[in-house]
Amino acid sequence: MAESQMGRALVGGVATEFVPTHREQNETPILMNLGMVVPVSAEDLVAAMWDGTTYMSQDELADTLTDTAYLRQLVVENLFALGGNGVEAARIALAAVEPGSWDAQRADMIRPAVTELAAAHSAARRARSTLRVPHPRTTPEVTR
Repeated sequence: MAESQMGRALVGGVATEFVPTHREQNETPILMNLGMVVPVSAEDLVAAMWDGTTYMSQDELADTLTDTAYLRQLVVENLFALGGNGVEAARIALAAVEPGSWDAQRADMIRPAVTELAAAHSAARRARSTLRVPHPRTTPEVTR
């Protein structure tokens, strides 16, 4: 995929490239880039990651959760692919899982990773405000 077709997002204050679902195998020319701030809760992130890891084994998920860069990419791709209604549907499905099932165990594995992403975001925000550093969203690597 050409670089111009990659999406760019900030996750935990870190610039992250991801594959926008609609761009995969899409040969139509890019008309514009769209930037937005989407507020997400911990529950939204867990649900999006949970939905995106449905077919992973326990070992695959454990490996994924230790790769911070890939985890950020997975979060953004799943949020983008699901959209708001899909995240809500995933939250409803997650709330209905049977305790002790693989689905429940998977969510339990994902929650600490979401906590770490949130902590990284808070630390990056504190560092920017303390040092008066411009927000990464305004840097050329994110806005190009």
